[in-house]
Amino acid sequence: MTNEEEIIIQLTPQNGKFKFAVKHDGEATKTDFDKEGSINGHYTVAFNPVKEPEFKEGEFNIYVYPQDTDDLKKSGMSYTFLMNYFIGSHHIYLLNDQPTVGFLSDKDKIGYYSYAFRAETDEIKLTVTKVTGNVEAIISLNQEISFPTRNDVNDENGVYSTKYEKNTIPSSMIRKSCKHGEYGYCKMTVAIYPTESGKDSQYILTAKAIRKETTPISKVENGVPQHGSAKANEWQYYYFKTSSAEPITAVIVPNGGDPNIFVSLVTDLTLKESEWDRPTEATHLKKSEDTFGADILMLTKTDLEK
Repeated sequence: MTNEEEIIIQLTPQNGKFKFAVKHDGEATKTDFDKEGSINGHYTVAFNPVKEPEFKEGEFNIYVYPQDTDDLKKSGMSYTFLMNYFIGSHHIYLLNDQPTVGFLSDKDKIGYYSYAFRAETDEIKLTVTKVTGNVEAIISLNQEISFPTRNDVNDENGVYSTKYEKNTIPSSMIRKSCKHGEYGYCKMTVAIYPTESGKDSQYILTAKAIRKETTPISKVENGVPQHGSAKANEWQYYYFKTSSAEPITAVIVPNGGDPNIFVSLVTDLTLKESEWDRPTEATHLKKSEDTFGADILMLTKTDLEK
């Protein structure tokens, strides 16, 4: 952690009631912990190295347990656990097209989320799925309004309110609000407000940036499963950013029911994604064997040096 980072730990029960205990550089138990979170109390805990320098380095261990022993007799107990770090804000960052579960009690008032997208994005699809209770989303594309409130709602200023579960932010609004240039990233922020007093609200957020290209490329997030489908002769392109900042591009080529994968490496980082060379059956860095579902490819240093 740096002096500007903060670790946020949150647990959201779906069925049953839980507590969780957090221990820094040690094993957390019900009686031995540094901080504790409870759905009936403080369900989110934070570690800030500026205010708490002892937490600047080390490991965090979390112990989750039922709040009431009677809950142990219930079937289908479940919860969602989130641990993330933030730099300079309390926003949870949404990954492209990946669901994020949130929870608000009446006293918590608001939850903030951020979503990074490129200036040349054609549109963004934001989905707010209400599980329990009722919430309202305040969406800000204005880079100067990072914590939008109902008082900031003004379509001309790039901040608007929506009570719809599925929302499309069009390219005209994105280009008007995103001034970082063709290659830079901008940030959309979403504030979630509970709209029913005295009632807990649970929801699921997903955000997806869509570029209308002839051959669009989907971004692969580290450690996040990618789901897709392809018709015969329909090629699906993906890219993954390596530690050297050089993107690896891949194409899945259906061959009957057994797709094949061809992988290439982008070395000219001055090119836009739409200008990257797409790997083909004739030109590629590496390919999978033609097996059911296609192989998972492991690139080696030798592959990358070709």
